[in-house]
Amino acid sequence: MNLSSIRVGGLAALGFAGLVMVVNVILGTAGMPQPGATPGEVREFFAAGGSGLTVSTALAPIAWILLPVFAAGVAAASRRRSLVQADAWPLVGLGAAIMQNCLFGGVVATQAVLSAGGLSADVEWGIWQLHTALFSLNAVSLAIIMASLSLAGVRTGLIRPWHATLGFVSAGVMTVVSVTTPLHMDGGPLGMLGLAGFLAWVVWLAAYGVVLLRAAKDTADTADAPAATEPVAVNA
Repeated sequence: MNLSSIRVGGLAALGFAGLVMVVNVILGTAGMPQPGATPGEVREFFAAGGSGLTVSTALAPIAWILLPVFAAGVAAASRRRSLVQADAWPLVGLGAAIMQNCLFGGVVATQAVLSAGGLSADVEWGIWQLHTALFSLNAVSLAIIMASLSLAGVRTGLIRPWHATLGFVSAGVMTVVSVTTPLHMDGGPLGMLGLAGFLAWVVWLAAYGVVLLRAAKDTADTADAPAATEPVAVNA
């Protein structure tokens, strides 16, 4: 629970938020298929390959490094404020960050396999369906991260109520998206709900990054201030 982990956690949050937005812009510009795409559209996209898919795959491991570092920073900051109020919630968030990395690793791995080519049409479609399912189910890990770290943050006074509320609402949205995965494998309005939850996740994460950087600065200022002289008790 040292100061450096809080500052690094804040930088990691901002870095992750920025990286995720860049990757999504790259894939969106490249024409990444969405749930409901036909087998022909999927085959055409991955057969073309392109630098966008290569870059996004290369950036993914960096994001997997940043996310648990952010969660560790929240754990350090909240438990520094109040070990009792923070309770075990920061640890739940850290575990969920690792869970997210595992699930999304499957998403990126299926993209890499599809872009490698040499697959039959049936196998390619099956891998794409696995990709879609993993992408949707991954939403529950984000829900756990936001719910647990919002709870730890608001209980210790690290984040403001509006920030925690955003996290709780977004967590609810992501949970709905995850548990209804079989209902929107082929597209549908629930996909838009997932997009709203994703955008709220990025805002929540970036805001938490700013909070951690401010907490690190405030803690450093307190540490640099001269210690107050306390009266010495004398036994009668």
